[in-house]
Amino acid sequence: MEIQEQEVIDIENAERMELLELDIEILRDKCNQLQTELNSYKTELSKVMPPDFKDWWQNDEKEWPMIAAGVIKSLREREEMAWEMACIIPKEDWK
Repeated sequence: MEIQEQEVIDIENAERMELLELDIEILRDKCNQLQTELNSYKTELSKVMPPDFKDWWQNDEKEWPMIAAGVIKSLREREEMAWEMACIIPKEDWK
């Protein structure tokens, strides 16, 4: 009877190990996918940042999302200000 109990425990442990290995594989795949996405974001954002933009190139990559958000916000504010100015200045005075 003791041998049968040990066999059952061994089978249960083997099944648990298989499930854990599957979980590990799923997690590895997800990590790889996230790393690929992160590399894509870094690459695409770095392509459009000017070489002399020190906030981008000299800061830690962990700060890049905040820097990119700041750049986007600044550009939106500039665009809004330009539209406001375009509405104030008569078209014939545009140069």
